[in-house]
Amino acid sequence: MATSVEETEDNLGQESKVDLRSYWRTIRKRWPFVVLSMIIATVIAFVYTYRQPKIYESTCQIIIDPQAPQVLPGSKDVVEMGTGSFWGNKEFYETQYRIIQSTTVGQRTAEKLGLQYDPDYQGVLGANHDLVALGRAVAAQLGVKPLKDSRLAQITVTDRKPQRAALIANTIADTYIEYN
Repeated sequence: MATSVEETEDNLGQESKVDLRSYWRTIRKRWPFVVLSMIIATVIAFVYTYRQPKIYESTCQIIIDPQAPQVLPGSKDVVEMGTGSFWGNKEFYETQYRIIQSTTVGQRTAEKLGLQYDPDYQGVLGANHDLVALGRAVAAQLGVKPLKDSRLAQITVTDRKPQRAALIANTIADTYIEYN
């Protein structure tokens, strides 16, 4: 018995159509399995989420001013920073954001707060008490975001303890101000 190419193509076209009724019948026939699978997936997702450590976020804002303060009225002893063209200002602000996120500012912050004695940071220090590694760890916890159309920058710190997150954020801002 010979079949033509046209008949074969018609049969393939009919076989490739999705029959939603057969899927619905299968789901109705196996509904206990479907419901049980959904319940198990929900419970697993809930347990996984519940066991994750809570991460807190703290923010503070600072003003980055390219105009150097005048120590004495009418004096021109201080060199102006970052004033000039658009690209000069952009470069100045980007540099300041990177300074805030630097290992040096992170290390000074860690030293001020005594984080080298904090049990949560002992794994970072290692056996040789590497304060540079601690500075990197503190810098990795923070982010700096410029606020649109202003000279404000938002410093955000994430930590497992909310009080420590706030303390680190404020100390980062103070350390940056002292550093500049």
